[in-house]
Amino acid sequence: MVPTILIIDDDAQVRRGISRFLRARFQGLEIREACNGREALDLLKEFTPALIICDMEMPVMDGPGFLRARQGAQTAIPLVLHSGHRDLPQIANDFGVPYAAKGLDLSKLLTFVEETLSP
Repeated sequence: MVPTILIIDDDAQVRRGISRFLRARFQGLEIREACNGREALDLLKEFTPALIICDMEMPVMDGPGFLRARQGAQTAIPLVLHSGHRDLPQIANDFGVPYAAKGLDLSKLLTFVEETLSP
C-alpha cells in the first residue's frame, strides 16, 4: 500500500512546496491537501493517512482546533505541527505532538516523515 500524507495549510504555495519536497524523496508517496482543519476532518472520513502535517494559523479551523476536534482512531495518526507561529514549541508541547518551524526545520520535518514512514 502506498503511504499517504495529509498536509493541512491555508497557504497553497506551502502545501505545494512540501508536496514537491517529499515526493522527490519518497517514491510513490501520495499526498492529499486541505486548506484548513475543517476540510481536513472531512477528508479523514474518506481515508486514513500515514502522517498529518498541520499548520497552526488557518481560517475556518486552525491547527489547535483541528487537534481538539480529532476523534477516535484519528488521534492515533502521527501528526507534526509545521508553523511559523512564535508559540509553536509550547502549543506542540501542550498537545504532545512534535513540531518543525516553517522555513527553519525542513530537515527536522524530513526526519520525522522518514521515521514515520519507515517499516
